[in-house]
Amino acid sequence: MSKFLIFGGTSEEHKIIQELWQKHDLTLCITSQYGAQLVENTENKVKISVGRKDLPEIIELIKNEKYDGIIDATHPYAKIITENLKKASKETGVNYYRVIREKSSGDNCILVNSIAEAADFLKNTSGNILLTTGSKELKPFTEIENFEERIYPRVLPTVDSINICTQLRFSSSHIIAVQGPFSEELNTAMMKQFKIKYMVTKDGGKAGGFPEKISAAEKMNVGVILINREPETGYSMEELVEMLLKKE
Repeated sequence: MSKFLIFGGTSEEHKIIQELWQKHDLTLCITSQYGAQLVENTENKVKISVGRKDLPEIIELIKNEKYDGIIDATHPYAKIITENLKKASKETGVNYYRVIREKSSGDNCILVNSIAEAADFLKNTSGNILLTTGSKELKPFTEIENFEERIYPRVLPTVDSINICTQLRFSSSHIIAVQGPFSEELNTAMMKQFKIKYMVTKDGGKAGGFPEKISAAEKMNVGVILINREPETGYSMEELVEMLLKKE
């Protein structure tokens, strides 16, 4: 039995845990208790470590617990934690496994390289905006004129996410606090309800509901501003599970 430290934040970790918990010793690192639901039906054999961890804390955890590998199942845009996990792997000599999502084409989207670039583009537009990039990157959009009236941030239904929205003065009636991913029908309904003209999104792939966002936007004639994703090397979720199931 091998011992793996899993950093989550995506739907992939759920599948990984469900496939590996009976064969390997697993610890899931998550930023909040919200993700604890991912270890249901594992007979309490999966350990959970809640809270953000910086590089020294990650290295200390690996050394103390003597893990055989790090599984990076964080979001494709979570660059800081991914870089820290790579550094921790190099520092400790522990194997690093990156779970990657297939990159989408982005056809018919307005491609930008950052959240700031997306916000700058929207300053010269009119109409309502649906933000689907999470609560942590909302601040640049507050520089848009009349953002309180124009912008609808879609965030996780957590206290932290809603607090960030209210602290940045987003209108409470505009905050959409729901857990995704969403069907095409639900995306379409939201766009219609709030008269959305532009949607800002990241390429979360199939697991993140990206195709459903795009198809809904096309139906509703909504302009899609896509934050570009840098290519990565690693394993698909299926490839990683198959490989690790063979390990003793």
